[in-house]
Amino acid sequence: MVDPEIKGMTLKSRIEYITNHFGAASVKMVFAKLKEKRGDDLSNKILATKWYPLKLQSDLDDIIRYELAKGDELIYQKMGAHSADMHYKEKYSGFLKDKDPFHVLKKSTFAFDLYFRPGKAVCTKTGPKEIKIEVSLFKSTPKNCQTNIGFYTRAVELSGGKDVKVIERTCTGKGDRVCTFIISWD
Repeated sequence: MVDPEIKGMTLKSRIEYITNHFGAASVKMVFAKLKEKRGDDLSNKILATKWYPLKLQSDLDDIIRYELAKGDELIYQKMGAHSADMHYKEKYSGFLKDKDPFHVLKKSTFAFDLYFRPGKAVCTKTGPKEIKIEVSLFKSTPKNCQTNIGFYTRAVELSGGKDVKVIERTCTGKGDRVCTFIISWD
């Protein structure tokens, strides 16, 4: 597999999350820690449309988890939910108009390769209130998949689903061929 990359927009979502939940001073601290770890100063250089290595997001996520969230691994899902709020309430608000979780996530999977490469996401309806999303060709990480769980959960909630459950059945970050998410709701 080719080294995975993400669009700067995903990093910007993380920075916005830090600002909203931990304050602007925390953003400066995170960039300082990132510079210590990676050797490059990205504090004013993240461009929404530029491609970055997934490893950068992984390093950023570690700093957020251990320096700001006191080790709470649920922070990844919280950041994923924030990303869904950011995308669906702003850029992709039209996706929510029909209040159908399947259509919302199906449209989102079409946009997968705009934010992640290489990769492909396919959304399949497996029941009246159940969806399967398979992500292939993208070597993810367990924490990135936790972010996806938060994103998918919030996307279904925004489109009218209640009591959302997302189960990751397989993960490329754990050696599987694809990442498989089963999403159900009431």
